Amino acid sequence: MKKFTLIIIPLLCFFSITTSAQTTLTQGDIAFIALNSDGAIDDFSFILLKDISSGTEIKFSDCGWNDGSGFVVQSGDYGHFTWTSASAMSAGSIVRIVTDNGNTTPPTPSVGSTSGSAMLISSIGDQIFAFQGNFDATANFISAIHYNVNGTTNANWDGLCNSNSTSALPNTLTNGTDAIWVHDSGAERDNFIYNCSITSGDATAIRTAINNINNWNAHTTDNYAQNPFPCSFTVIAGCSAPSVPTVSASPTSICSGNSSILIISGSLNDATAWHIYTGSCGGTSIGNTSSSTFSVSPNSATTYYIRGEGGCVTPGSCASVTVNITPPDNASFSYSAASYCVDASDP
Repeated sequence: MKKFTLIIIPLLCFFSITTSAQTTLTQGDIAFIALNSDGAIDDFSFILLKDISSGTEIKFSDCGWNDGSGFVVQSGDYGHFTWTSASAMSAGSIVRIVTDNGNTTPPTPSVGSTSGSAMLISSIGDQIFAFQGNFDATANFISAIHYNVNGTTNANWDGLCNSNSTSALPNTLTNGTDAIWVHDSGAERDNFIYNCSITSGDATAIRTAINNINNWNAHTTDNYAQNPFPCSFTVIAGCSAPSVPTVSASPTSICSGNSSILIISGSLNDATAWHIYTGSCGGTSIGNTSSSTFSVSPNSATTYYIRGEGGCVTPGSCASVTVNITPPDNASFSYSAASYCVDASDP
């Protein structure tokens, strides 16, 4: 009888897990548009000014900030919580966070999810920071909002950080640009909202309008006009100017009537073509190209000026290059005799 050996080979299963990285945000990529600190259901809202991917995290804290030591946790402060997007979201999206007067851990978002601590927005003044990274001095701040009931009596972002209602503004943020101090000319107000003066434009235009105190309303009404927010936003993609190109000519010197190739290196971005001029930048147009080369045939030494134009861009500075003309050789000659010998000396 023949014997057979049975060899069992285990099957290994390999699983590929694909994850999408969260979007890294920087100063001004979100903006606060409302804050209610008075009433049973405190809340705040912010707008995205940049598209984000699913799983993007933004952390929020009402702790004060000290430029020397970082976040300062005072009595009444809970620390921070994290909001996470459940899907990709486009610029212009609004997110409302209900803090429930500190009674819900974590606060409840209108979209996405939250984790971490509760938040109690103090009715005697407080601040909210939005950031990514660590809850310490290395935090990457995105935006901030601050208010106090004494209005202009207390200094803008007073910096004392001696209670849960005072704070300095981190050096990486600028009030009126990517952060805001809301107040009402010295009157006691607890609730604030952006007045929707500008709702359409590029991110810079909308951000500038939102962080301008003149575009905010202050009120004593609980949960003032946040749910739903009274307007929607359209964030138009910004227009990217072309780079100032690097230009060379090949060859740099030609005989009159011959051609030289202008070689253009740079990014058109939102421009549609490279425009070529003589005389000056924007002077006499001789043509345009969306490629990286352009042929010229000057009759005399000529300087060419090139810049990106078209689309939404405003024409800017030119790069320049000069093509020189090599003078033709003088082929004429004279000889004193009517005839010559091929072996005679050179006259």
